[in-house]
Amino acid sequence: MGIISGIVVYVLIWWMVFFVALSVKINISDQVKKGNVASAPQNPKIGRRMLYTSLIALLLWAVAYFVIQNTTFTFRETL
Repeated sequence: MGIISGIVVYVLIWWMVFFVALSVKINISDQVKKGNVASAPQNPKIGRRMLYTSLIALLLWAVAYFVIQNTTFTFRETL
């Protein structure tokens, strides 16, 4: 895996994990403020979610890198 493809794989994994993290442990306010949708979270803690997402994505990327680089798990036909 080259540098560019490694970065692309990491970014794709990061976004998928981030979208999942957005829906975990959200607190919905009982009082709806004017201009907000009823399902808006009180305190989404985006910075913390981004940090956790980065760590989880790094771990998943390392697994993906190992599977791609390891010759034991190959999907290529050997001659």
